[in-house]
Amino acid sequence: MTGTAHIRMVMAYAMTWLFALIATGCLFALALWQYNVHRELDARLSRCDATLITSLQHRIEVVTDAPVGSMLVPYVPVQLVEQQTVQQPAALPQPPAARLIGGGPPDVPDLD
Repeated sequence: MTGTAHIRMVMAYAMTWLFALIATGCLFALALWQYNVHRELDARLSRCDATLITSLQHRIEVVTDAPVGSMLVPYVPVQLVEQQTVQQPAALPQPPAARLIGGGPPDVPDLD
């Protein structure tokens, strides 16, 4: 084996390792980018970010979670409407007998 052939073999070996290193780095960068996209999406979902519906970064096909009283109407563009919140009255404590029966008043016939 001559010196030139040996240098070509070493160069080919080095280029193979360089290509493997670059490919591994690119795959790692792609995985990191995908992880960050999913992490950001999960954070926005947990904050109930309404801009997800109109965001150009994400394609929304179906919205399945909506406020009480909403209807799912296919093929209609989404329009966000601000609603006023209504405070619910605090639940009154129930006597022990009513809790055992199932939460409602006991079935006792009227004696009148």
